[in-house]
Amino acid sequence: MGILRSRKKNNNNNKDPVNHREKYFYSTLKLCRSSLDTQLSNTRVWRFPSIITLCNCKKTSLQKVGLQIWAGSLVMCDLILHKPEIFYGKSVLELGAGTGLVSIVLSAFAKKVYCTDLKVKVLENCLRNIIKNSYWCGYSGLIEAPAVEVRRMDWAEDITDKKFINQMKKSKFSWKREEMANFYQNFDVLVAGDVIYDNELTRHFVKQANNFLEGTEKTLYVSLEKRINFVKETLSVGSPCYDYFFTLLLEFELHFEPINTSSIPQFVQNYERSVYQEVWKITKKLA
Repeated sequence: MGILRSRKKNNNNNKDPVNHREKYFYSTLKLCRSSLDTQLSNTRVWRFPSIITLCNCKKTSLQKVGLQIWAGSLVMCDLILHKPEIFYGKSVLELGAGTGLVSIVLSAFAKKVYCTDLKVKVLENCLRNIIKNSYWCGYSGLIEAPAVEVRRMDWAEDITDKKFINQMKKSKFSWKREEMANFYQNFDVLVAGDVIYDNELTRHFVKQANNFLEGTEKTLYVSLEKRINFVKETLSVGSPCYDYFFTLLLEFELHFEPINTSSIPQFVQNYERSVYQEVWKITKKLA
Protein backbone atom coordinates (compact mmCIF):
# COMPACT_ATOMS: atom_id res chain seq x y z
CA MET A 1 0.00 0.00 0.00
CA GLY A 2 3.02 2.23 0.21
CA ILE A 3 3.52 3.97 3.54
CA LEU A 4 6.19 6.52 2.76
CA ARG A 5 8.02 6.73 6.08
CA SER A 6 8.44 3.80 8.42
CA ARG A 7 10.82 3.01 11.21
CA LYS A 8 10.97 -0.29 12.99
CA LYS A 9 9.54 -0.38 16.49
CA ASN A 10 11.88 -1.46 19.26
CA ASN A 11 10.49 -4.81 20.37
CA ASN A 12 13.05 -5.23 23.14
CA ASN A 13 11.11 -3.10 25.58
CA ASN A 14 9.66 -5.52 28.13
CA LYS A 15 7.03 -2.99 29.11
CA ASP A 16 5.49 -3.10 25.64
CA PRO A 17 2.32 -5.25 25.83
CA VAL A 18 2.39 -6.06 22.10
CA ASN A 19 3.33 -9.64 21.18
CA HIS A 20 6.99 -9.62 20.09
CA ARG A 21 6.41 -12.20 17.37
CA GLU A 22 4.94 -9.56 15.08
CA LYS A 23 7.27 -7.01 13.48
CA TYR A 24 5.97 -3.57 14.35
CA PHE A 25 6.79 -0.31 12.65
CA TYR A 26 5.92 3.32 13.17
CA SER A 27 4.52 4.79 9.96
CA THR A 28 3.96 8.49 9.42
CA LEU A 29 0.94 9.40 7.34
CA LYS A 30 1.19 12.82 5.72
CA LEU A 31 -1.86 14.96 5.03
CA CYS A 32 -1.97 17.50 2.24
CA ARG A 33 -1.61 20.84 4.04
CA SER A 34 -3.07 23.12 1.34
CA SER A 35 -6.14 20.93 0.83
CA LEU A 36 -6.76 20.69 4.58
CA ASP A 37 -6.48 24.44 5.13
CA THR A 38 -8.94 25.11 2.31
CA GLN A 39 -11.43 22.40 3.30
CA LEU A 40 -11.39 23.09 7.06
CA SER A 41 -10.88 26.86 7.07
CA ASN A 42 -14.20 27.42 8.84
CA THR A 43 -13.59 24.94 11.64
CA ARG A 44 -10.61 26.50 13.38
CA VAL A 45 -8.51 29.62 13.14
CA TRP A 46 -5.19 27.73 13.10
CA ARG A 47 -4.06 24.89 10.94
CA PHE A 48 -4.91 21.22 11.37
CA PRO A 49 -2.19 18.66 12.17
CA SER A 50 -0.49 17.45 9.01
CA ILE A 51 0.67 14.02 10.24
CA ILE A 52 -0.62 10.91 11.98
CA THR A 53 1.86 8.40 13.38
CA LEU A 54 0.71 4.77 13.59
CA CYS A 55 2.24 1.66 15.08
CA ASN A 56 1.45 -1.15 12.63
CA CYS A 57 2.62 -4.35 10.98
CA LYS A 58 3.41 -4.83 7.29
CA LYS A 59 2.42 -8.50 7.24
CA THR A 60 0.26 -10.55 9.59
CA SER A 61 -1.84 -13.67 9.73
CA LEU A 62 -5.46 -13.40 8.61
CA GLN A 63 -6.56 -13.30 12.26
CA LYS A 64 -4.47 -10.17 12.90
CA VAL A 65 -5.10 -8.13 9.75
CA GLY A 66 -6.23 -5.30 12.02
CA LEU A 67 -2.57 -4.63 12.79
CA GLN A 68 -2.05 -3.51 9.19
CA ILE A 69 -2.98 -0.20 7.56
CA TRP A 70 -5.49 -0.77 4.77
CA ALA A 71 -6.36 1.54 1.89
CA GLY A 72 -10.04 1.46 2.87
CA SER A 73 -9.25 3.31 6.09
CA LEU A 74 -7.31 5.96 4.17
CA VAL A 75 -10.23 6.55 1.81
CA MET A 76 -12.55 6.79 4.82
CA CYS A 77 -10.27 9.44 6.36
CA ASP A 78 -10.48 11.41 3.10
CA LEU A 79 -14.28 11.24 3.27
CA ILE A 80 -14.34 12.46 6.89
CA LEU A 81 -12.04 15.38 6.12
CA HIS A 82 -14.07 16.20 3.01
CA LYS A 83 -17.46 16.04 4.75
CA PRO A 84 -16.77 16.69 8.47
CA GLU A 85 -20.27 18.11 8.95
CA ILE A 86 -21.62 14.54 8.81
CA PHE A 87 -19.85 13.83 12.10
CA TYR A 88 -20.00 17.17 13.96
CA GLY A 89 -21.17 16.60 17.52
CA LYS A 90 -22.25 13.02 16.81
CA SER A 91 -21.69 9.74 18.61
CA VAL A 92 -19.85 7.61 16.06
CA LEU A 93 -19.22 3.87 16.10
CA GLU A 94 -16.36 2.44 14.06
CA LEU A 95 -16.68 -1.27 13.28
CA GLY A 96 -13.42 -3.13 12.68
CA ALA A 97 -11.19 -0.20 13.60
CA GLY A 98 -7.83 -1.95 13.15
CA THR A 99 -5.03 0.55 13.82
CA GLY A 100 -7.52 3.19 14.98
CA LEU A 101 -6.68 5.58 12.14
CA VAL A 102 -10.27 6.42 11.23
CA SER A 103 -11.27 6.93 14.88
CA ILE A 104 -8.32 9.30 15.33
CA VAL A 105 -9.53 11.51 12.48
CA LEU A 106 -13.15 11.24 13.67
CA SER A 107 -12.12 12.45 17.12
CA ALA A 108 -11.43 15.91 15.70
CA PHE A 109 -15.12 16.39 14.91
CA ALA A 110 -17.32 13.87 16.74
CA LYS A 111 -18.59 14.29 20.30
CA LYS A 112 -17.75 10.68 21.09
CA VAL A 113 -16.08 7.90 19.12
CA TYR A 114 -16.36 4.21 19.92
CA CYS A 115 -13.44 2.43 18.32
CA THR A 116 -14.16 -1.32 18.15
CA ASP A 117 -12.42 -4.50 17.06
CA LEU A 118 -12.15 -8.11 18.17
CA LYS A 119 -8.61 -9.24 18.97
CA VAL A 120 -6.97 -7.99 22.17
CA LYS A 121 -3.62 -7.38 20.45
CA VAL A 122 -5.36 -5.24 17.85
CA LEU A 123 -7.21 -3.31 20.57
CA GLU A 124 -3.99 -2.75 22.53
CA ASN A 125 -2.28 -1.38 19.43
CA CYS A 126 -5.33 0.71 18.58
CA LEU A 127 -5.30 2.27 22.05
CA ARG A 128 -1.58 3.00 21.73
CA ASN A 129 -2.14 4.84 18.45
CA ILE A 130 -5.05 6.87 19.82
CA ILE A 131 -2.95 7.98 22.80
CA LYS A 132 0.01 8.83 20.55
CA ASN A 133 -2.22 10.98 18.33
CA SER A 134 -4.39 12.40 21.11
CA TYR A 135 -3.74 15.96 19.90
CA TRP A 136 -6.29 15.24 17.14
CA CYS A 137 -9.05 14.80 19.72
CA GLY A 138 -11.34 17.82 19.59
CA TYR A 139 -8.94 19.72 17.35
CA SER A 140 -11.77 21.33 15.37
CA GLY A 141 -12.65 23.29 18.49
CA LEU A 142 -16.33 22.63 17.86
CA ILE A 143 -16.84 20.03 20.56
CA GLU A 144 -16.16 20.35 24.27
CA ALA A 145 -14.53 17.39 25.99
CA PRO A 146 -14.71 14.84 23.14
CA ALA A 147 -13.75 11.27 23.97
CA VAL A 148 -12.55 8.13 22.21
CA GLU A 149 -13.36 4.77 23.78
CA VAL A 150 -11.75 1.51 22.64
CA ARG A 151 -14.13 -1.44 22.98
CA ARG A 152 -14.16 -5.10 22.06
CA MET A 153 -16.90 -6.17 19.68
CA ASP A 154 -17.54 -9.60 18.19
CA TRP A 155 -20.03 -9.31 15.34
CA ALA A 156 -21.09 -12.92 15.91
CA GLU A 157 -22.29 -12.17 19.44
CA ASP A 158 -25.53 -10.61 20.60
CA ILE A 159 -23.90 -8.18 22.97
CA THR A 160 -27.26 -6.96 24.25
CA ASP A 161 -28.24 -10.42 25.54
CA LYS A 162 -28.43 -10.33 29.35
CA LYS A 163 -26.76 -13.71 29.65
CA PHE A 164 -23.84 -12.47 27.56
CA ILE A 165 -23.60 -9.24 29.57
CA ASN A 166 -23.46 -11.12 32.87
CA GLN A 167 -20.77 -13.48 31.57
CA MET A 168 -18.73 -10.75 29.90
CA LYS A 169 -15.14 -10.71 31.09
CA LYS A 170 -14.16 -7.42 32.62
CA SER A 171 -11.24 -5.69 30.97
CA LYS A 172 -10.33 -2.17 29.93
CA PHE A 173 -11.96 -2.95 26.57
CA SER A 174 -15.27 -4.17 28.01
CA TRP A 175 -18.44 -2.21 27.46
CA LYS A 176 -19.68 -0.42 30.54
CA ARG A 177 -23.14 -1.22 31.80
CA GLU A 178 -24.35 2.32 31.18
CA GLU A 179 -23.16 1.99 27.59
CA MET A 180 -25.18 -1.21 27.19
CA ALA A 181 -28.47 0.53 28.00
CA ASN A 182 -30.36 1.05 24.73
CA PHE A 183 -27.18 -0.12 23.06
CA TYR A 184 -28.24 -0.06 19.41
CA GLN A 185 -29.71 3.43 19.79
CA ASN A 186 -26.60 5.00 21.32
CA PHE A 187 -24.84 5.83 18.04
CA ASP A 188 -25.70 8.44 15.43
CA VAL A 189 -23.36 7.39 12.61
CA LEU A 190 -21.45 4.18 11.84
CA VAL A 191 -18.29 3.73 9.76
CA ALA A 192 -16.27 0.73 8.61
CA GLY A 193 -13.24 0.43 6.35
CA ASP A 194 -11.99 -2.65 4.50
CA VAL A 195 -14.01 -5.21 6.45
CA ILE A 196 -15.34 -7.16 3.44
CA TYR A 197 -12.92 -10.02 2.75
CA ASP A 198 -14.42 -13.18 4.29
CA ASN A 199 -17.97 -14.40 3.70
CA GLU A 200 -18.62 -15.60 7.26
CA LEU A 201 -17.40 -12.34 8.76
CA THR A 202 -19.34 -10.38 6.16
CA ARG A 203 -22.60 -12.07 7.15
CA HIS A 204 -21.99 -11.28 10.84
CA PHE A 205 -21.06 -7.70 9.90
CA VAL A 206 -24.19 -7.07 7.86
CA LYS A 207 -26.38 -8.67 10.54
CA GLN A 208 -24.93 -6.37 13.20
CA ALA A 209 -25.20 -3.37 10.88
CA ASN A 210 -28.87 -4.20 10.40
CA ASN A 211 -29.34 -4.26 14.19
CA PHE A 212 -27.90 -0.76 14.47
CA LEU A 213 -29.88 0.64 11.53
CA GLU A 214 -33.21 -1.08 12.27
CA GLY A 215 -36.07 1.38 12.74
CA THR A 216 -33.84 4.45 12.52
CA GLU A 217 -32.58 6.98 10.00
CA LYS A 218 -28.95 6.30 10.89
CA THR A 219 -26.29 5.90 8.22
CA LEU A 220 -23.44 3.45 7.83
CA TYR A 221 -20.51 4.46 5.63
CA VAL A 222 -18.46 1.55 4.29
CA SER A 223 -15.25 1.86 2.31
CA LEU A 224 -14.12 -1.30 0.58
CA GLU A 225 -11.98 -2.63 -2.21
CA LYS A 226 -13.51 -4.63 -5.04
CA ARG A 227 -10.92 -7.39 -5.06
CA ILE A 228 -10.72 -9.32 -8.34
CA ASN A 229 -9.76 -12.99 -7.92
CA PHE A 230 -9.78 -16.21 -9.89
CA VAL A 231 -12.80 -18.24 -8.78
CA LYS A 232 -12.24 -22.01 -8.92
CA GLU A 233 -15.93 -22.84 -8.90
CA THR A 234 -16.61 -20.90 -12.09
CA LEU A 235 -13.09 -21.03 -13.58
CA SER A 236 -13.29 -17.29 -14.15
CA VAL A 237 -12.27 -14.03 -12.53
CA GLY A 238 -14.71 -12.30 -10.22
CA SER A 239 -15.28 -10.62 -6.85
CA PRO A 240 -17.14 -13.22 -4.77
CA CYS A 241 -16.75 -11.45 -1.39
CA TYR A 242 -17.84 -8.16 -2.91
CA ASP A 243 -20.85 -9.75 -4.61
CA TYR A 244 -21.82 -11.62 -1.43
CA PHE A 245 -21.79 -8.37 0.54
CA PHE A 246 -24.41 -6.80 -1.73
CA THR A 247 -26.45 -10.01 -1.74
CA LEU A 248 -26.66 -9.72 2.04
CA LEU A 249 -27.61 -6.05 1.90
CA LEU A 250 -30.56 -7.01 -0.28
CA GLU A 251 -31.43 -9.93 2.02
CA PHE A 252 -31.60 -7.62 5.04
CA GLU A 253 -33.48 -4.99 3.02
CA LEU A 254 -30.79 -2.36 3.45
CA HIS A 255 -30.64 0.54 1.04
CA PHE A 256 -27.23 1.29 -0.45
CA GLU A 257 -25.91 3.97 -2.75
CA PRO A 258 -22.37 4.70 -3.94
CA ILE A 259 -20.43 7.83 -3.08
CA ASN A 260 -18.42 9.08 -6.02
CA THR A 261 -14.83 8.74 -4.80
CA SER A 262 -13.57 10.94 -7.64
CA SER A 263 -15.35 13.83 -5.90
CA ILE A 264 -13.48 13.19 -2.63
CA PRO A 265 -10.13 15.03 -2.47
CA GLN A 266 -7.17 12.93 -1.42
CA PHE A 267 -5.96 14.46 1.82
CA VAL A 268 -3.84 11.46 2.88
CA GLN A 269 -0.79 11.44 0.65
CA ASN A 270 0.62 7.99 1.40
CA TYR A 271 -1.33 5.90 -1.07
CA GLU A 272 -2.50 5.63 -4.64
CA ARG A 273 -6.27 5.44 -4.72
CA SER A 274 -7.35 2.54 -6.91
CA VAL A 275 -10.40 2.60 -9.18
CA TYR A 276 -11.50 -0.44 -7.17
CA GLN A 277 -11.69 1.58 -3.96
CA GLU A 278 -15.34 2.33 -3.25
CA VAL A 279 -17.40 4.06 -0.56
CA TRP A 280 -21.04 3.16 0.06
CA LYS A 281 -23.74 4.89 2.07
CA ILE A 282 -26.04 2.33 3.71
CA THR A 283 -29.37 2.95 5.41
CA LYS A 284 -32.39 0.90 6.44
CA LYS A 285 -35.48 0.95 4.31
CA LEU A 286 -38.14 2.42 6.59
CA ALA A 287 -41.75 1.31 6.23
